[in-house]
Amino acid sequence: MPELQRLGHEAIAIDVTGHGERGDEGATVDGRLDSVLSVLDHGDMLVGHSGGGFEITRAAAETFTTPVSVPRFWRGELPRSPLNPG
Repeated sequence: MPELQRLGHEAIAIDVTGHGERGDEGATVDGRLDSVLSVLDHGDMLVGHSGGGFEITRAAAETFTTPVSVPRFWRGELPRSPLNPG
């Protein structure tokens, strides 16, 4: 995140359910997706690390109606979705 901020981007880290400050909340796949969707605004760029790649892929499939750029994945989990039909 510091590198993104250094380049002039606003960057935030999201504590999804079951992690960070929300560690006492039950972690579900849908709860983790809701954690991302609840802070997502039009024009945002999604960046996920490790399991976060799963959430951002699902969030993109839920919210983006037209492609705005080519998604790039580096060692991320790819759930089955309209973006990755399998």
